[in-house]
Amino acid sequence: MAETKKRARKLRSAPQEKLIKDLNPITRGWATYYRTVVSAKVYSECDNILYHQLTRWAQWRHPNKGMKWIMRKYWRQIGDQKWVFAASETMTIRKHSMTHILCPYAKVRGNASPYDGNLLYWSQRLKNHPMLRGKLAKLLQRQQGK
Repeated sequence: MAETKKRARKLRSAPQEKLIKDLNPITRGWATYYRTVVSAKVYSECDNILYHQLTRWAQWRHPNKGMKWIMRKYWRQIGDQKWVFAASETMTIRKHSMTHILCPYAKVRGNASPYDGNLLYWSQRLKNHPMLRGKLAKLLQRQQGK
């Protein structure tokens, strides 16, 4: 988040389009890096911080205007989404919460064990089955357990 703050501060006098172009890769990269952990609450907090940084950017650009005027100028409703920082319909700021969170693991079914003899289940789940090596393991993996 410090990187977006520095960038927004550096681009105080830049137009909204330039700010969006520069901040979107930072937001996307950070959110993509952390998408494999349970991060929905953190993404929500980051979106909140980003919103406040953008409001400060807009207030700095228009010190003699009120918040209502600033909000109408820079934030829009696009489709079902309200309060989107956007220059146009296609150029919007990317929120952290737009990143799909990947589950880094799949829960093991019931009381299954690699040593219970269910080779089909474990061959689909693991790349290297502890009881299978060589040709049979490769065939099971290549044929997706069939």
